[in-house]
Amino acid sequence: MNLSSRLIMLTIIAVAGALILCSCSSSDFPEPVISSLNQPGAVEGYLTDSDTPGNDPISKARVWSTPANISTTSDSNGYYKIEGLLPGSYQVTAEAPDLRHGSGNVIIKSDTTVELNIDFAVLTPPENPHQIIFSADREVVGTRYIYVSNQYGNTPFRFQPELISDIEFVRWNPANAKEILYIGTGAENEIFVYDSDTRVSRRITFNTYTEMGAHFSPDGTRVVYSGDTDNDGNYEIIVINRDGTGATVLVDDYDGATGAKYDNRYPAWSPGGVTIAYSTRRTELGAPAQFQDYEIATVPSRGGTPRALTSDLVDDTNVAWHPNSDRVVWSKMFNGHNNLFTSVVDNGYGATSNILTNTLFENISPTFSVDGTWVSWCSNGNYDGSNGEGNYEVYRAEFKGSSLASITAITNTGTANHTSTDFRPRYVERVP
Repeated sequence: MNLSSRLIMLTIIAVAGALILCSCSSSDFPEPVISSLNQPGAVEGYLTDSDTPGNDPISKARVWSTPANISTTSDSNGYYKIEGLLPGSYQVTAEAPDLRHGSGNVIIKSDTTVELNIDFAVLTPPENPHQIIFSADREVVGTRYIYVSNQYGNTPFRFQPELISDIEFVRWNPANAKEILYIGTGAENEIFVYDSDTRVSRRITFNTYTEMGAHFSPDGTRVVYSGDTDNDGNYEIIVINRDGTGATVLVDDYDGATGAKYDNRYPAWSPGGVTIAYSTRRTELGAPAQFQDYEIATVPSRGGTPRALTSDLVDDTNVAWHPNSDRVVWSKMFNGHNNLFTSVVDNGYGATSNILTNTLFENISPTFSVDGTWVSWCSNGNYDGSNGEGNYEVYRAEFKGSSLASITAITNTGTANHTSTDFRPRYVERVP
């Protein structure tokens, strides 16, 4: 057989094979069978608190699985359901809005829903001295909400005070870790208290002037803040009861005897309760140069004569107390930028200060952890050796008395500004 004959024969065979294949029905090639043993399952249940008379549901709690990291949120009845879990063993964790945690272990079988209910009555609220609260515009640029994170920055939990969407100066109540004090700077520039039990914000000031820097007293019964009562740009230090009544001017913005005018801002109540620290400067025309920048001062919380804690020719602001009430940390203008300093406080006076950061970017809003071993603050720079200024992120570091160690960023969004940090206090029962 010559070459052309062979080619003709091969062509005939190929065409015949194709016709045979085309004549086969789809039933001759059935779909692959997926084993029923590999179908995803689910876990569902209710989050409740049996210590309450009505076995109250825990709503708005975040619930997630480990592994797989599939999360959901409990509804108004405390019900949750996590779907799409392949057969295997999982831990299910629930975090309530007041930061109580509960968990349970389940075994998911193919195409099966397992029930797991969690009773929060048997749970002890966390006493993690390194949980940090902060305000940030993480979701909408320029609109700040309240967030809580652990010291590693894992899964920040967002609080949602109703109707308030621009928040500054967030502070926990030292006597009740379920309450958060903040200033809403949106439609109402007033002081609010957010209750994580009821998930409701209560407005406690109804003023016609601007407030800033609100801070609870250690027993949670009073609030100190700075307010521009006569709207002249100079702020007074004011103390009110926790319900907003009984306003008393602790530090005035005018000294009638000398004619001196003062701008007093960012008060902080000492953990011991007897002293309030704040920033102050002279503003009248012709004021001495050494008093024209903000300095840290202290005043007895029941009233008295202020005392200077710092005295230099740069701004000193954002003061915070060590839990022993014997030391403060604050932001000081140094090398053209805000850097963190600390000093021992002796009878209302400051000793030699120590620099904690020495950077070419800004470091603001420092605070101590409740055990005094950590410092948290906000910075718009990088601690990896670069000096680029960007959005403010939250940092924390070990406090070594006169230095910091292990500086770590606990937020790293790159697109959001984080402000006004505060460490969580130890959990105690609600103040009556």
